[in-house]
Amino acid sequence: MTSSIILRWFHPFIDAFRARNIPFHYRWRLLLLQPIAILSYLINTVPTIFSYRSSVIHIPVRNGRRIRSLVYYPPAAPDGSGQERRPLHLDIHGGGFIGGCPEAGHRFCAQVANQTGAIVVSTTYRFAPKDLFPAAIDDVDDVVAWLLKNAAERFQADPKMFTISGSSAGGNLALATAIRDDYRQIVRGVITFYASIDLTLPPERKPRPPNYPTKDPIFFLVPLFDAYAGPVRSEHIDNPRLSPAKAPADLLPNKILMVVPTIDILLAEQLQFAKRVNQELEDEGKPGKVEAMIMEKCFHGWLELPSSVIEEKTRTQVFERSIKFLQSIYKQDDQRILSKE
Repeated sequence: MTSSIILRWFHPFIDAFRARNIPFHYRWRLLLLQPIAILSYLINTVPTIFSYRSSVIHIPVRNGRRIRSLVYYPPAAPDGSGQERRPLHLDIHGGGFIGGCPEAGHRFCAQVANQTGAIVVSTTYRFAPKDLFPAAIDDVDDVVAWLLKNAAERFQADPKMFTISGSSAGGNLALATAIRDDYRQIVRGVITFYASIDLTLPPERKPRPPNYPTKDPIFFLVPLFDAYAGPVRSEHIDNPRLSPAKAPADLLPNKILMVVPTIDILLAEQLQFAKRVNQELEDEGKPGKVEAMIMEKCFHGWLELPSSVIEEKTRTQVFERSIKFLQSIYKQDDQRILSKE
């Protein structure tokens, strides 16, 4: 247990000294990242100790590894009693592809479980710069495969009522998962929070919105945020599994809710994606798939912060809309399943 915590909380420090083939310009930045990582883990994990109902599982993935994940159960007993069909929801944390933990989404995951009756799993994945694309999406693919296989027997959940959400890098992975060929018809809907969906450009070349701060307090970490995609960008420049913004409309799930704060360098790519996809469908005489919930005066990552440092009503607005989005999908899916029985 202690060794597991050390490996998770101090992975930037450990990777800086022990990981092979990491360039020096990443190594020294990993050392500067370490105190920020510890602070982030403290902010996200302490509330889960006292407040929310969850359990830790380790999901087997390729090469004999196991991925640490959290399971949030609905108010009824974990054996699934009290509801005939439980939806299954996967949440993928953010962290710029270089860190983060499943606890980061604990507020949202607990609320989804409580208000929709879904079994909610929050998972992690491998981090850059030690592991480049497609390491993270490979891990999420394997987690999804395991969940779908074990949903009914282990969680009394219905794999036909499957949705995904993700924040920042997790939003990228959520959409990338949904467009995989064998998952495309399974994922019923996706929610992204300030998703990084276009990795064809490094962070320093993304357009800054007018209200973006002129001085970035963590400017020294910016190259790390390109460590997942940067070294392999040229060979995957048009790969929608790296940059879901490249995915054509017909490959995307039928319902996508994008929560888009305006104080974010990812603002433009999200709005362009939503406009482009909906326009493609409109030109074909089909309804749009993407709803963009624009949050004025909100910034990247604000949903994971304590109430003392953000305007709590903005988080409430986002979570309430997200819950309604999921409830609508689950209701439609339940009716669809019943009509086929």
